[in-house]
Amino acid sequence: MAVNIKFFSNVKQLMGKGDLTVRLDPSRIYTIRDILQQINWSEGKDLSTMLVEEEGVPRARVRIIVNGKEIHYLEGVGTKIQDGDSIAIFPLLAGG
Repeated sequence: MAVNIKFFSNVKQLMGKGDLTVRLDPSRIYTIRDILQQINWSEGKDLSTMLVEEEGVPRARVRIIVNGKEIHYLEGVGTKIQDGDSIAIFPLLAGG
């Protein structure tokens, strides 16, 4: 099972790349929370504190999109991931 993740803005800078393909065990069910942990483990980059509150909900200033739908409207970090899904992670930008 493979999932493609695209990073934008300061998340892209933190990762040092714009995208990543994560290979997962097809016999398991994965969620966004699992994907964030997988990135931490495989890439040595801890996105959890940047993207997710301690309670496990996405931070208000971050958007995580799965196949064009914001996880806020799905099951949050509990949103299940399937083979071939596309995930986009980006912060909201503000200006003044």
